[in-house]
Amino acid sequence: MKKTKAKKISVEKFDQLFDEGKDITPYLDMSSIRKPGLEMPTPGQIAMEENSVKITLSISELSRDFFKNQAEKTHTSYQKLIRRVLDAYAKKNSNSLS
Repeated sequence: MKKTKAKKISVEKFDQLFDEGKDITPYLDMSSIRKPGLEMPTPGQIAMEENSVKITLSISELSRDFFKNQAEKTHTSYQKLIRRVLDAYAKKNSNSLS
């Protein structure tokens, strides 16, 4: 499988494309699934998950379909991808909560 580099765009443009339901895969680093400005760890960087807490979360069909599609491409579960995105966002922004 050929590794392609993700195209760079602004966060605003990425959000616009995502909201419009357009293809955003050219802007995704498939090895780590990232949104511009939100760096994600690779699966190899995640040795052990932190303690998990079960919650019930409703998401849009668009989000579910996106994560299921990405999970299939990266051979992991879509729930794990969602957890990784949320964890990375929380880690990146935890200092701004104080």
